[in-house]
Amino acid sequence: MSDDPAVSSAPRAGKLPRWATVLLVASLALNLLVAGVVAGAIWHFKRAGAASADGVPPGIAHLAKALPADKRERVHGLFRDAQPALKGLRREVHQARRAADEAFSAESFDRVRLEAAQTRQLDAERNLRAGYQRIYQDVGGLLTVQERRDLVKERNERRPWRLRSWHSEDAPGKGPGS
Repeated sequence: MSDDPAVSSAPRAGKLPRWATVLLVASLALNLLVAGVVAGAIWHFKRAGAASADGVPPGIAHLAKALPADKRERVHGLFRDAQPALKGLRREVHQARRAADEAFSAESFDRVRLEAAQTRQLDAERNLRAGYQRIYQDVGGLLTVQERRDLVKERNERRPWRLRSWHSEDAPGKGPGS
């Protein structure tokens, strides 16, 4: 064999085989795909949002931004004032849900115990829902008819299609079996 590098059959140092280059490009493409999915999820969930610090749900918070400052503060105040009571109601829902889960997953299944736990859970959820309904009723009294319509439109646009009525025109396929 010759000592001449041009004649040598060994691969040059620093040069990757073709399969390694293809593998690196595929890995980069996969990483970019995952990064895009994560970024899209973050954007979606940040946009969907959670209640603000004073407990104003995203749809009302979004609408409240367009309200005059005094009305916006009154809307936020309604939710802020209700937070201690709502926090207690949410705690009751969590406790009732835990009790129902424990009854369902108990070593010895007791139908009566499960039914009682589910009834307590339903009552707790109903009480929490009623608490929010009272606030919405108070908010409705503060808003003009156009502001109320805008709130309904905003709420329906922000709600994922799967949570809309399957009878509605905007649900894909317009219902089951279609």
